[in-house]
Amino acid sequence: MSAVWRAQRTGMGDHVTVNLHHMALWGMQVPVVSAPFGVPFPKSRKAVPCPTNNSYMTADGVWFLICYGTYDSWYPFVARLIGLEEYADDPRFTNCATINANGDNATVVNMMAEAFAKHDWAYWKEVFDTNDVPYAVCNTMDDVLEDEEAYVNDMLRPIHYDSIGDHSITTIPIRMKSQGDPVISRAKPVGYDTRAVMEDLGYSEAEVDALVEAGNVRCYDEEAPAKLDDLSFGPTQD
Repeated sequence: MSAVWRAQRTGMGDHVTVNLHHMALWGMQVPVVSAPFGVPFPKSRKAVPCPTNNSYMTADGVWFLICYGTYDSWYPFVARLIGLEEYADDPRFTNCATINANGDNATVVNMMAEAFAKHDWAYWKEVFDTNDVPYAVCNTMDDVLEDEEAYVNDMLRPIHYDSIGDHSITTIPIRMKSQGDPVISRAKPVGYDTRAVMEDLGYSEAEVDALVEAGNVRCYDEEAPAKLDDLSFGPTQD
């Protein structure tokens, strides 16, 4: 798109490259620039410099993130909120620079972890919502597959197969108004086109049969279910 934009405005296009290795490094830019300064990755969640901006687990096994990045301002509030009143104003723990210099950042993480482990997620969610705590649940793949928003916005779409029922797949994230939601077709059985392709390449029927017998290729010679030709449309095309 950037090349098209340039061509429309200057009359000259461009050559665009996307390197997957480069993309991976770009996505890991924090570890990349931190490593020369002795910051190891991956790192333990118990070694974070700011315990109020970290992940914790509830009594019923739900992981979540809270996000108070300004530790000095928010530690006393968080401590009182989660039942650590006796440590809320403890000078050992109220300053981010101090806890990191003394190694007490891990101490605070452990204190908070023990406090959060005393109640289930329903309890903490109510506490967070009532007190405007910035948080997010660390969803599992099971949670993702039950996310109504993902289906309403056609990020996930259920596709039906007679043999395995409805299973969700991801759709392409780039949408153009002129094209609408992507139309999805189901793949034919494995080996459905093998024989036709090999015969187009000059193999005889007997040679293909021999390769199948030897286990070198796989052919699906039955009639594919007619339902496989049914197309799947997105919500804007229903």
